[in-house]
Amino acid sequence: MDEPRNDGTGLGAVLEQATLAAHHAAFEYADQSCAPELATARAESWRLIHLLGALSDLATALAAYTGDCPQRHELRSDDDVEPSRHLAHASRGWAGLRHALEDAQRACREAYTALSHVQLLPGSSSLRK
Repeated sequence: MDEPRNDGTGLGAVLEQATLAAHHAAFEYADQSCAPELATARAESWRLIHLLGALSDLATALAAYTGDCPQRHELRSDDDVEPSRHLAHASRGWAGLRHALEDAQRACREAYTALSHVQLLPGSSSLRK
């Protein structure tokens, strides 16, 4: 299967940038010498809550688009399975993804709430030396 082309604009470019930024942040948090402050982690978890919600909305829209494909396009498949069966499988996948993203958003909200109860002591640094 061919990779989707990314011309540097639109949703594909944004998703690629978000993916790269998430990988970069994961490496930063893993390296204690350059890990962000607690307040930054809290703020980034808030942004992650919103990103997960937006991704859930995208999965919902993709499910609706997938369901409408037979009415919008003449379809064929590259194997001996009816296109409608492939579309049904894709729709189940989108629904599963949406539920998983909602669970992830809920878990992230719980982490954010827990982090909101924790502050650094005045005058302390985030890294113990």
